[in-house]
Formats: sequence, C-alpha cells, structure tokens
Amino acid sequence: MIAGALPDVVAAAGVSPQAKSPAAAEPDAGALQRIFNCLSEGLPASWQHSWVIATETQRNESSRDFEAIFRYSDTEADTTGSRFAPCGSETLPADIIGVNTELARKWREIRLDFYRDGRFDLRYDNPK
Repeated sequence: MIAGALPDVVAAAGVSPQAKSPAAAEPDAGALQRIFNCLSEGLPASWQHSWVIATETQRNESSRDFEAIFRYSDTEADTTGSRFAPCGSETLPADIIGVNTELARKWREIRLDFYRDGRFDLRYDNPK
C-alpha cells in the first residue's frame, strides 16, 4: 500500500498537509490529482471518504480492459458507501491505470481511496 497526501486536495479541504509516507514506488502525483479532480465533481458536500476500485476484465498483448466502481461515504468508518458517477473524463481510465508506471503492467485490481483531509491510500492486487 502507498499512502500520502496530495497538496491540492488538502488545500481544497482547507487543512494542513500531512507528511507523506515513504513508498517503494512513488505514484504519479499528477495522475492522482486528475483522478481526484474528476471524482470530486460527483461527490456530495457531505463526503468524507471516496474510493475507486478498478478491476482488470481482459488482457492481451496490446491492451487491457477494466471495470471501475466509484463509491463515497459520509464517514471513514463506512466501508460499503454509496455509488456515484464521477466526471465523464475520457482520460480517467488511463489516469487510474497509470498512477504508478512501475506497477502498471503487473496489477489486476487497484483500489484508490481519498479522504477529505487530503490523505490517500493506494493498494494493488498483483497476481501471485
């Protein structure tokens, strides 16, 4: 898992940034910010935690297909949340896939969580 804080997300939430956790492979901050910007368009004012889970549905030598589920909750304790529709950005799938170019070809599922205070968690499910 990779965790940290996005400065623009933190600034938008009006809180001080938290120290970024050291990570083996740093995620692309620009891709994370673009993903959050798109997600934030569909979030209600009461959101506290939002996440996207992208699961690979098909792979061949030249392409990969994914299905993404977008959820939010009004509390961090709610792990089920409610579905919502983010912006209709055509770059969103590429941004999700490209969050970490070092791991991009390895994972089968990615979960990206954003918290209102600017924290984020990034988890990959890699094949064994």
